[in-house]
Amino acid sequence: MPNRGVISPSVSIEDKRADSAKGDMRYDGMRTKKRELGFTMIELLVAIVVLAIVAAIAIPGFSRWLPNYRLKSAARDVYSNMQLTKMGAVRANADWAIVFSTGSNSYRVCSDDGGDGDWLDG
Repeated sequence: MPNRGVISPSVSIEDKRADSAKGDMRYDGMRTKKRELGFTMIELLVAIVVLAIVAAIAIPGFSRWLPNYRLKSAARDVYSNMQLTKMGAVRANADWAIVFSTGSNSYRVCSDDGGDGDWLDG
């Protein structure tokens, strides 16, 4: 009756070391195989080509997405400053305003009318 719990190797470690000393690449002990030390030129070129194809597909979509993202970001910024103006006016029990300048395409949040009612003087 065979011993089922024990696996006996058919080739000993000494045989494997002798084979590796002869140049057989099946077993190298702790050393690595020369083929596994790096990438081949073909593998690198294939990876670069795949990366270039993915970039060529992604860039036009990104170009269409970016202006819409910037517009939404500017709208959120204006809304946030409107909320800031509202809360500041309630907290200080004073007049606050957002002054838009069409010439420079900008705006400012003003917390005081300067006493003369002219928000642009600061």
